[in-house]
Amino acid sequence: MNVKIAWLSEVQGWKAVGDLSPYNPKTIFQYMDGAAEFYLAFNFRELKATRFEKPSRPSIIVEVYKMGSPEDAYGVFTFEQQDPGVDIGQGSEFGGGLLRFWKGHTFVTIFGEEPGQDIEAAILILGRRIAETIPGTGNPPQILTYLPDTALTFTKKDAWFLRSHIHLNQRFFIARANILMLTPEVEAVLARYDTKDGKIHIKSLEQLCGCHS
Repeated sequence: MNVKIAWLSEVQGWKAVGDLSPYNPKTIFQYMDGAAEFYLAFNFRELKATRFEKPSRPSIIVEVYKMGSPEDAYGVFTFEQQDPGVDIGQGSEFGGGLLRFWKGHTFVTIFGEEPGQDIEAAILILGRRIAETIPGTGNPPQILTYLPDTALTFTKKDAWFLRSHIHLNQRFFIARANILMLTPEVEAVLARYDTKDGKIHIKSLEQLCGCHS
C-alpha cells in the first residue's frame, strides 16, 4: 500500500497503538464479518487499520482501504454517502463522529468510539494528514455520464456505481441469483428518479466489450 499512516504517531494527544499487519482479500474476513463481500466486489486489495488511544478518552479508529481503481474507491465512498462534505480528498463526508473520504485508489474511514468535540477535531486533523500522503488522484466512473441529470418530467435523486448483484440488491432488489452476471470486471450504474407519479429506476451496464444498455 502506498499510503503510510505509521508516521501519524500522535494527534491531539491520541497516540497510535500497535502496528497491525495489513488485511488482504483472503484475510479481510478476520477483520469484518458480513461486510467483506461488499468491499471485495469493489476490487478490494488491502486494508490497514490503526487504533489511536488517549488516557480517559475513547479511541479513534483509522481504516485505509486500497481498492483496485479510483472508480472502485469512488464506488465504496458514494454508496453510503449521506452527510455533508468537509473538503478532504476528492470527496468526503463527516457526521456523527465518522469521517469518510476517497482519493485516487484509496478509501478512508476515521471514527471515534464515542462522540466529543475534541475527538471530532482530531478526526479531521487525521483525515487531512492522511489525504496529503495519498499520491495522485483519479476520476469518477465515466459510466455515470450516461445518465441524464434531468429528463422531461423527472429529476434524478440518487445514483450508485456498482459491480455486483450484492450492491444492486442493496438498492434495488431484482433476484438473489446474479442474473445480470455482474462481476468485478463489469461497470454498472443505478439511478433513482422521482416523478409526480412515483419513482423510476434506470440501469446501465458496461462490460469489457464496451457494450452498454
